Amino acid sequence: MNTILPEGFIYIPKFISNTEIKYLIGKISNLDWQQVVMHGIVAKRRVVHFGLVYTYTTRQVKQTTQIPDFLYKYIEKAAVQMGISALGIVEILITEFPVGAGIGWHKDAAIFGDKVFGFSLCGTCTLKFRIKLKDNYEIFKVELIPGSAYILSGAARNEWQHSISPVKVPRYSITFRTLR
Repeated sequence: MNTILPEGFIYIPKFISNTEIKYLIGKISNLDWQQVVMHGIVAKRRVVHFGLVYTYTTRQVKQTTQIPDFLYKYIEKAAVQMGISALGIVEILITEFPVGAGIGWHKDAAIFGDKVFGFSLCGTCTLKFRIKLKDNYEIFKVELIPGSAYILSGAARNEWQHSISPVKVPRYSITFRTLR
């Protein structure tokens, strides 16, 4: 197990307050959730896309629902952390993880930019990273606590795979992406 963070991974333990978490959960709880279907299998998690939606079968993006006003404050905050203009954030993915839901090993789609920003609402989860080294994998784990955020860039974004272990309590996350 590696104790050194993958290059390009930044963890921000207190990105938003408990009050903001409650506000956002109130806003997102009534969204029009969609199932995630990959390779013909329905995942346990549900999602809502704003701005752009990525289609797993075509590996392309297309326009979708306009970004709601309640997210603009968080787009601005994320853009500052990422060192980019807020106008560069073109895709927002909100994910609902019921108990037992996770995400398998992957790298975010190549169509998205070099920096991916995500933050957690309610429910701690384990974010794992792995990279192939000769005959085995180097693995790194970090606990994402409610209100925390992270940035994936450089090697953490492009060389390491990441996954979310199945959650023990319900969790929501919000992810901001740019395009290449």
